[in-house]
Amino acid sequence: MMEYRSRLGESQTLQDFSRDAEEIEAWIADKLAAASDEPVKETQNLQVKINFLLKSVRESIIIKKIIINTWKCIYI
Repeated sequence: MMEYRSRLGESQTLQDFSRDAEEIEAWIADKLAAASDEPVKETQNLQVKINFLLKSVRESIIIKKIIINTWKCIYI
């Protein structure tokens, strides 16, 4: 029973992480849209930073998916 609760807690943590990553990605997309109204130089600098953040979020999501798939293989 304790193992089940532990796995359930881990699953909740992964779901929370996934939701947070999606919220961050949406926030970044909003900021990118707002940045398109700024002068070109400022937009380019901001776009580089946003692209870096998006890449980090996507990598985190990929890592999360790998963990979930590995976890499923172990416990199924």
